Amino acid sequence: MLLSVLKQCFDKTRLNAYHSCRQCLYMFCDACNRMVCHYQRKTNRASYPQEAMSSVVNDVRHGKLNAYQASQVYVVPRSSIIKRLKQPAGYQPLSLGRFRPVFDAAFEAELVMHAVGMQQRFYGLTLLDLRYIAYELAEANVLDHPFSHEDKRAGISWVQNFMRRYPELTLRRPEATSIWPVKTRVVR
Repeated sequence: MLLSVLKQCFDKTRLNAYHSCRQCLYMFCDACNRMVCHYQRKTNRASYPQEAMSSVVNDVRHGKLNAYQASQVYVVPRSSIIKRLKQPAGYQPLSLGRFRPVFDAAFEAELVMHAVGMQQRFYGLTLLDLRYIAYELAEANVLDHPFSHEDKRAGISWVQNFMRRYPELTLRRPEATSIWPVKTRVVR
């Protein structure tokens, strides 16, 4: 099977060397139309702590070390030191890649609290409900998002990663419940 998929990938598509496809073992192929689900970091870029980089930049700016000596002492690439010296003082990069999270921690905490609150009120949310709510939250706050404007909901991969980040959520099809047993338990 793997050989037939590889042949199909070679015959039909152009291969791009930036994303990984599980089925054909190549980076990204249009024949499979799949992208990576579980990204594993392949480089050690920026593996040093930000505090170390700020102390390196301070030492070089104050003339204690030059860029070459600082790269030897602090084990930080010299090109990274030079690039950081060109930035204004106090500069902190947000991330390495071009992809940014849609929601910050406050929005995600609000979304989690809403889902937990709905569960406590005996109205559980499904994954589809969460996808719709995430899209509406992004649209209401005018956030740049990759969600589908046609379906007006977040993608499946976003929901899977969200559930992985917050394992305390259990979103599944809610069971039909009546309010009568709940009222009788509370009164007694």
